[in-house]
Amino acid sequence: MLLVYHNHNKAHSNQESEVNALIQSEYLELQSLYEKEGQAVAWNIANILRGTNYIDRCTLITAAYVLLKANDNEAVLDDIETFCTSINVNEDRKAFLESHLGDCWQMVAGQRYRYNGNVLKSIILFHDNRDMRFDVDGRTPVSISHLAYKLFGFNEGDNLADFGLGSAAFTIETFLKNPALHFYGIEINAAIKEIASIRLEVLGCTITLEHGNIFDLDPNSHQYQHIFSNYPFGLRLRDLGFDRNRLLQKISENAAEFTKSVSSDWLFNAAIVECLKETGKGIAIMTNGSTWNTLDKSARKYFIENGYLEAVIALPEKLFENTSIPTTMIVISRNNERTMLVDATNMCEKGRRFNTFSDAQIEQITFAVGHETANSRSVSREELVANDYVINPTRYLTEDIVVENGVPFVSIIKSIRRGAPLKASQLDEMVSEDATDYQYLMLANIQHGQIDTDLPYIKGIQENQRKYCLKNHALILSKNGAPFKIAVAEVTPGKTILANGNLYIIEIDENKADPYFVKAFLESEKGIALLKSITVGATIPNIGVEALKKIHIPQIPIDDQRKLAAQYLAKVDEIALYKRKLQKAYEELSHIYDNKE
Repeated sequence: MLLVYHNHNKAHSNQESEVNALIQSEYLELQSLYEKEGQAVAWNIANILRGTNYIDRCTLITAAYVLLKANDNEAVLDDIETFCTSINVNEDRKAFLESHLGDCWQMVAGQRYRYNGNVLKSIILFHDNRDMRFDVDGRTPVSISHLAYKLFGFNEGDNLADFGLGSAAFTIETFLKNPALHFYGIEINAAIKEIASIRLEVLGCTITLEHGNIFDLDPNSHQYQHIFSNYPFGLRLRDLGFDRNRLLQKISENAAEFTKSVSSDWLFNAAIVECLKETGKGIAIMTNGSTWNTLDKSARKYFIENGYLEAVIALPEKLFENTSIPTTMIVISRNNERTMLVDATNMCEKGRRFNTFSDAQIEQITFAVGHETANSRSVSREELVANDYVINPTRYLTEDIVVENGVPFVSIIKSIRRGAPLKASQLDEMVSEDATDYQYLMLANIQHGQIDTDLPYIKGIQENQRKYCLKNHALILSKNGAPFKIAVAEVTPGKTILANGNLYIIEIDENKADPYFVKAFLESEKGIALLKSITVGATIPNIGVEALKKIHIPQIPIDDQRKLAAQYLAKVDEIALYKRKLQKAYEELSHIYDNKE
């Protein structure tokens, strides 16, 4: 017998609690049963089918579903056509069964009555395709599902849409806690949509489920109080059909900021806004880069200036099984004058393969979303605007670093730009085996604050690459990674040095500041703290140009700067002397035996 719950049940709250507890109890029993028996049965079914058909990610769960239905004497297993007619399934389910079991139907039918129904249900709900070394969809981790559930704060009769349902991980976890909700789901992958449908059917969850593209929805007929989306990361706009999907066209009409250059994260977020009721709340999982990169500044501006950002939560790394990157949870609603920024990157239980949230940590994060804490801060719209619409929480939760007599960095520089964006294949073609007047500077060529004297040679540079070449006394700063690398270029007359794209080339106005003075400050404890305070991204720390321009550099008389710069260079010379002595000592050491008397 399937787990059944009717959404029209209006029993008293204590009776509803009993129903919820019963559903959760049966679910946990099935989970335990899968560990005890289901895994072995799954492997047995797979071994039977393996000789007749390729066992893809859906075949085994589909077979378990058919055998579960076959335990009902009304089911006719002569062929797929008669089976579907006998149990009254729709055309989508029929096509799905034909696709995955068409070549091995008789093998499946031959297993009728062999397996216990609850064991089959446990396989449908809990079989993990990794057991068979197949790829899995980017399912939503239980930890994220539980956190999102707490943040939604559902009321009786609310509806919930899952945009990009996947295998229904989030919807299942939510149903277990609140089966009285009205559920809707949309999934673009037809096979995954059917797997989700089968799992929800086994649970007894009533849901309106569509196979389709989120961006084809008509917001006039799709309005929800709550929307959750764990959408795919890193989609290209041509994959979304930017020029032909109804919802994308509406988004681009309503907001000129949403151009083809905007990342898919913000387009999905915009779709949530369009389908959200006036008092509704949306929660989505997005990449960290979209919270701070220049590419998405216009989209963030649109969200901030329209008051759509309720909260932004920086999540820990390794929450997902299919990627180790840290992610961001965004909470979307309307009429927000302020946005709560929460750094939850260290609020997790660390595991060997992936990390999770405990119940206590979920409570801690939920509290932080509603209150200012050591890990959260309510930020005004004006402050977000002043920070170039960056919404990465770490930007705002670092203690302010005071620079005495400081002036904005931008006030002492003539220009700042990245190095040449060359691909490895392009660089390979440019490399010269012979010495030339042209050389190439990479991040690896900066060691201990000094640029190598033996940079690799290149054949030449094109006219459009000259803007990436170093001028004498240009300040060089690594764009990515920590610890930061900082150097001052000394370019010999007649030589040309082309810089790599991972470097910032900063031309200092030497009438206002000495480059070596600036370098000395940035390498100091306070300078490093300043750079860290504007760094975003956990896996690959990154410094943005606009944030870099705004840091403060101490302003002291230029003559005093040059005196300090002279002291700095004297130490550099001293280090160089010691290096030469060390190298000579190593050479002598290697010849001690040869020079014996």
